[in-house]
Amino acid sequence: MVNAPCATPPFGPLMLPIPRGPAYEPTLDEAIGEAASLLNRSQYPIIVADGLVLRHQVERELRALVDSTGYPIACLMMGKGAVDEDHQQYIGLYGGLKSRYPLCPGVEVSRWPRCLRLLNVLSSSTAPPCSEYVRNRIEQADCVMLVGALLSDFNTGSFTVNIPKERCIQVDPRKTL
Repeated sequence: MVNAPCATPPFGPLMLPIPRGPAYEPTLDEAIGEAASLLNRSQYPIIVADGLVLRHQVERELRALVDSTGYPIACLMMGKGAVDEDHQQYIGLYGGLKSRYPLCPGVEVSRWPRCLRLLNVLSSSTAPPCSEYVRNRIEQADCVMLVGALLSDFNTGSFTVNIPKERCIQVDPRKTL
């Protein structure tokens, strides 16, 4: 064994440069154009946020996107906390067949997220099976904007998410699909 002190690793986020320049501009412009076209054609878009939003500390930018578009938002399991669960457009956690509503059964109507009260989705004084609402709202959306998604077995309810690629805009630090 060697008896020597170890160097202390640096603390804080690892800041890596994002490639920029002429080689990336046509591809980025094309991706933005296709995403804008899909969003402009959609009538029931939704935003789904995930863990890379937290990892790259872009919660403020996500909130600005949600506020400016008015789209409802859900989170994948690892993205829990990427948006305030009291936000009026937040509808719950999405994990395919393992989706969950943020509040427990028995919670009064006045405590439900504003977006669900406004949509008249709920009509009794106790919470219904809202996991079905969250799952259906996302899976039936004509455009799903996945922001910072890590599509792993844990995060996708053991790969039970059902978001067709042709209706999906996936945005993360490494790629835009």
